[in-house]
Amino acid sequence: MKNHLKYILFLVIVILSDCEKDGSSIEYKIIPSGNYSYQSYDSLDILIVNGLLQLKLLDSINIEGTWKFNRIKNSDNIGPQYGTGKLLGSISA
Repeated sequence: MKNHLKYILFLVIVILSDCEKDGSSIEYKIIPSGNYSYQSYDSLDILIVNGLLQLKLLDSINIEGTWKFNRIKNSDNIGPQYGTGKLLGSISA
């Protein structure tokens, strides 16, 4: 489960940050709290996972939420991106 949480937290950070490189600094743009649709496709562009990511930004760097990702298609190589859970994390530059 801990590996799933690391993957989901990484996914959240990727979703939440739109990095712009300006010289040597990176600026993070945070999207608002809310419900976000999640979809994952295989290498043939076939939908294999969908679900909901609920995020609440606690302040400028702290995030909490829940995720529920449903497996659409049986696949041996689907990875850890399905199931349910809670997340808590932060963004740092």
